[in-house]
Amino acid sequence: MVLVGNYGKYYTVEGFLRKVKDYNVYVDKLSKRYLEFGYGEMGRSQEKAWEDCYSCLTAALESLPLGWKKKAYVIFEYVLPDHATWTRKFQNEKHIRADVLLLTDNIVLVLEFKQYDEPFIGHVRQGKKYATRLERYHVGSNNMKIHTILALTRAMDYFNVVEDVNVCSGDRLGETIKRLIGHNPSSVNMNAWLNSGFYFRER
Repeated sequence: MVLVGNYGKYYTVEGFLRKVKDYNVYVDKLSKRYLEFGYGEMGRSQEKAWEDCYSCLTAALESLPLGWKKKAYVIFEYVLPDHATWTRKFQNEKHIRADVLLLTDNIVLVLEFKQYDEPFIGHVRQGKKYATRLERYHVGSNNMKIHTILALTRAMDYFNVVEDVNVCSGDRLGETIKRLIGHNPSSVNMNAWLNSGFYFRER
């Protein structure tokens, strides 16, 4: 089963905040997809990661202007290729999952959440890797601006840029999102983006 291009769930920001008000609903929806992906039973570490992500993300999305909430989309657990799509390594179906993608008409924000109070270079490069995979291999992201945010769920009042990755505490995630989007966004065509596929030959 080829998992690349699959995802847990996606919503408009408004739809997510309205439909998934309860953390248990959020975990239930993602855990079902987790099993469908073939990862087996969800461990406590995965559940804790989703719990921190949910708390931090919902607060940040609530702070966005109403117009943005109607137009921007969030995608959870988006599956990306771990290797170039034209290599033998890719044929082994190795893949990686981005915690959250936030999309507008011409911008993709890659959000990676870590339960830390300070950044580690491995976490920074992990988030950067996800953005690189979208930029190089995903057709629908080819002409979009791609930014990475590493959100530290145990930090407070923190922001820095490390190797082009925006590193912030959870309480500053909302302002970081607004700064990177930087305008009143238009809606992305989600069907076109999701179905655009990946490049399977060297460009």
